[in-house]
Amino acid sequence: MLRRLVLGVTLSALTLSLACGGEEAARVVKRPREAVGRVVVVGFDGLSPVMVDRWVKEGKLPNMARLMEEGAYGECMTVLPPSSASAWTSAVTGVNPGKHGIYGFLKERQEGKDRPAVFNTSRDRGYSAVWDVMAEYQRRACIINIPLSSPADSLNGVMIAGFPHTSEDQISYFWPPDLEKYLGAYKFDAFSVTCAKGHEEKFLRSMEEISARRLDVGLTLFDEGDWDL
Repeated sequence: MLRRLVLGVTLSALTLSLACGGEEAARVVKRPREAVGRVVVVGFDGLSPVMVDRWVKEGKLPNMARLMEEGAYGECMTVLPPSSASAWTSAVTGVNPGKHGIYGFLKERQEGKDRPAVFNTSRDRGYSAVWDVMAEYQRRACIINIPLSSPADSLNGVMIAGFPHTSEDQISYFWPPDLEKYLGAYKFDAFSVTCAKGHEEKFLRSMEEISARRLDVGLTLFDEGDWDL
């Protein structure tokens, strides 16, 4: 399946290209351009480059080794604060947290110990995401499981939103509504699954099941979807 790709980029390269264009680029006259290929970005949250280097040298990550050998590879600086919420939002907008306004998963707590925690959502994103810019150029995107993308955007394409989900209505977790036929047993997050002492194997099995289902749905959309990114 992946051999049909014309173009692949790393998340850092995509972020760099967004940062170079930014909002100014989004204001130019929008017109479709001839497609140069389909772009796939795969992101790993919390994956240590130190461990990747070690496992590549030990021969445990042959596909990662091939990507490093045949593509571009290097270390990138993260954002401040170095939170998944702010980093992923910077990745999809091309701007730093001071511009997009997301500094973590939680908004600042109001005074009073009994005040409930309030999560940031995709609606708090203060800058256009790459799929919003693409829509202005009549390009389609397929977005799966990016943190802080819930509720799902009504983009030109499909989206399965990533955690946290602040609504109990699962219809807000994906777009368009008829995407539900592809989801089946797809699990939207694993907050209910904990790694209690003595139950590590059960936890790992649960994580593997969640990952396997997400991969299955992702590959189905990869094969059957009409997408540019």
